[in-house]
Amino acid sequence: MEHLTKISKTIINISFWNRVFKWNVFKTKLEEVHRGIERIIINNENFSKQFEDQKKEIIEVQVNYKNVQKQKDDLEQKNEILNNRISDLKPLEADNIRISKELGEIKKREDWNKKEMDKSRDQYDKMAFQLQEREDVRIENELNKEREKEEEIQRTWQNHENNVSRLIKQYCHESSMTYIDDWEHDKDPDNIIKLNDKYIVLDAKSPRNLDLSNFQTYITTSAGELKKYAKHKNVWSTLYLVVPDNAWECLKNTNYDTPNYSVSVISTQTLETVICYLKQIELLSKVKEFSNEDFDNFIRSIALLMHVTKRDAQIDIWKTEQKIQAIKYVEGVLPVNIKDKVDKQQAGLILNPPTDKRKKNINIKEEDEKYRLMLAQNQIKSTVKPAKEIKIIENEKKLN
Repeated sequence: MEHLTKISKTIINISFWNRVFKWNVFKTKLEEVHRGIERIIINNENFSKQFEDQKKEIIEVQVNYKNVQKQKDDLEQKNEILNNRISDLKPLEADNIRISKELGEIKKREDWNKKEMDKSRDQYDKMAFQLQEREDVRIENELNKEREKEEEIQRTWQNHENNVSRLIKQYCHESSMTYIDDWEHDKDPDNIIKLNDKYIVLDAKSPRNLDLSNFQTYITTSAGELKKYAKHKNVWSTLYLVVPDNAWECLKNTNYDTPNYSVSVISTQTLETVICYLKQIELLSKVKEFSNEDFDNFIRSIALLMHVTKRDAQIDIWKTEQKIQAIKYVEGVLPVNIKDKVDKQQAGLILNPPTDKRKKNINIKEEDEKYRLMLAQNQIKSTVKPAKEIKIIENEKKLN
């Protein structure tokens, strides 16, 4: 700009002759001035544009300033509101501190309760596990006892034939009956008793397993198979099938009659009574003179003996079942600790029933006297009051 001003002064001060004779210089100066003016115009335009841009920027800054000012006012207003709220909440600061402390205490108690609960749960799980173990042991013991009982029953049934033969020989010896080991026919029965000139057949039969549902059918078939013995003329018309006591209970039919022979199914418990009955028949057959009255009395006595014995066996079997069920029930409801004490107490107990000795008859009169003496003692105990009770009654009379 300073250079352009200097050139402009040179052009103004140049003389006419210089303009004529130094036109090229003058022209050069003019061109420089022209170019300078163009630059000035361009710069001016740029400046104007920049000015407009700055003006716009200033306007935007003013607008932004107003917005910022408004935001500032809003923030100041909100700040004032917050300050007011802080002032309102400041009295609650103490409550907040107190509540925080209480929450801390509650949290501590919750943690302690949780630990105690976990401890109690562990103890409960341990006790439950121990109880379950005891229950498993109890169930296992009951199953073992049941299995042992079943095995014992099976062993008894397996040895039933030998046991029946042993008992028949024993009862025959005690009754002076003749036991036959070998007879004159083929197909030997299990047991044979000689009664005068007749043979009495006693076959032992037992279940093949613990399932007794088909035992009646098996006995019916066995009764039909006894015809191979009954066909002989010197065989007694009544043949016997001897079954175990616990299997005899499930039989609905214990007597089979055919045109040529009959079959009676008896238990080992009634075996002695049957042999005694046969012995009486043998004695009766040897009596030459026997009045009608004596014969009737004899028949009645035998019938009474048979009935009482059978009824007694039936009642004993029923009572045994009831006792077993009662014992199972009591063992099931007793607490484990009490049951253990009861079992230990039982281990030291023993029953001593009267012993049965050979060559010594049981005196029924002595047994009857013992029974009557026991009844009299019980009656005396029920009627005579203890001295303490009598004294209480006398004191009551005095008060009245």
